[in-house]
Amino acid sequence: MEDIWLVATCVFFTGFLFAPLGLGGGLLFIPILHYVGELPITPSTLLISLCLTAMTAYGSGITHRREGLWNNEIIRKGLFGAIPGSIIGVIIVNMAGDNLNIIFKLLAMILIFWAIWKMYNRIIGLEKNEEKLGYNIAKLQMGSGIGGMLCSILAMGSGAIYVPTYRTYAELSHRVAIGCSYATMMVVIPVAFVTHAMLLDGEFTSLFVIIILPLAVLMGSMIGAKFGLRFSDIAVMYIFVLVLGLVLIKYCLDISDYLI
Repeated sequence: MEDIWLVATCVFFTGFLFAPLGLGGGLLFIPILHYVGELPITPSTLLISLCLTAMTAYGSGITHRREGLWNNEIIRKGLFGAIPGSIIGVIIVNMAGDNLNIIFKLLAMILIFWAIWKMYNRIIGLEKNEEKLGYNIAKLQMGSGIGGMLCSILAMGSGAIYVPTYRTYAELSHRVAIGCSYATMMVVIPVAFVTHAMLLDGEFTSLFVIIILPLAVLMGSMIGAKFGLRFSDIAVMYIFVLVLGLVLIKYCLDISDYLI
């Protein structure tokens, strides 16, 4: 990766801007690595993104545990779905082979569109809490399984899946659901990383990249958590929507070129 310092700067500001909102920036790491770092979307690139996402998950997860925003029983039940889901996701990535680029971008487009819609509703004040449908272990594990699968395929934390799943089917408060989401990530991301590494067919990225980029995210998140609150939440959310919108457009153009 020739532009590692530019990539490090981008992931630093991703952590800095979105940490105060509780956003990990997982949907942005692969686009940064792919378009700024000019890395192809391969299992090796997914491994780098998982390392970056882990920095956010562990930093925020430990904080939530210290504050008591944790439910061990729900976390264990969620992991029964999330861990197998993450392994299945790795298998899907390896089965995709040369088609990984198009499959990744199609799935990412769906999730990005959904994230933009949710964030837009939050900006204009129309976001509603997930309706609690009663304690349902089967649906909780199904939802967490989907989250684990997307974690492996899209190299993201999947908090956008875990949080509403825990709120809807485990009847948790929003903050405890976030804590349980981070706890799930703290287990699932390493599982996804190790499974990807075991099945990796090709050259692994350099140790220098694995050290520098996660440190940049960690520093950005820590500084953002301390000083980022000075920025308007609405302004940061607009930036988030704008950046995701640009990524969505770029993915659409890439898929159009592929189909043509």
